[in-house]
Amino acid sequence: MRQNDLLPTHILILGTGDAPVSSRRPEPTSLFDNVTPLLRAVIDSGLAHQSFATADANADDICAALSALPSGIVIFAPAAGLLARAPLFKTGHKFLHIHPGCLPDFRGSTPMYYSLIAEHRLSASAIFLAPEIDVGPVLAQRDFPLPVDLQSIDTVYDPYMRAVLLCQVLEDYSIDHDLSPQPQGPGGTTYHVIHPVLKHLALLGRLTDALE
Repeated sequence: MRQNDLLPTHILILGTGDAPVSSRRPEPTSLFDNVTPLLRAVIDSGLAHQSFATADANADDICAALSALPSGIVIFAPAAGLLARAPLFKTGHKFLHIHPGCLPDFRGSTPMYYSLIAEHRLSASAIFLAPEIDVGPVLAQRDFPLPVDLQSIDTVYDPYMRAVLLCQVLEDYSIDHDLSPQPQGPGGTTYHVIHPVLKHLALLGRLTDALE
């Protein structure tokens, strides 16, 4: 977002007190800046922000902070496994979320690996959240080429896909001032967190294809 001059007006940073700061630095990637800490990037960009010890986006103090902001679109990027609950939808905002899977076909957790197994592809979908899991209207979808290093999917390629599609949606909005959400089609499957063996098979299947 910084590289594309698509900065938000206000940022809520969650989870600053839930876990000790790790001394382990991520392996740098050419796809995006994954080395600069979030708070450092926010401060350097001169953005208005608030920090909260809890990582629970549904907590009372988070909902109160959101309610105090002018109604608008909130980019919702919670901790892994955290879902938006009823209190969030009472704050007067729409919640824009980037889901790492093609909707409605791949709902739920770790959809990237199920997509690899079923279709040998990776996709992302931009949606407005609804109270039910991954059923909100779709703003945009995009397929991505598989990365050379499949082991980087969780830590590098997943956030990269989400960031690219998010910037695409924000860029379109900055031009047209209209996101034109469309209802999801019928059907679809909700997947749970993938079993380690299935995850291994997803990666192994693609590596086998590459050798053929």
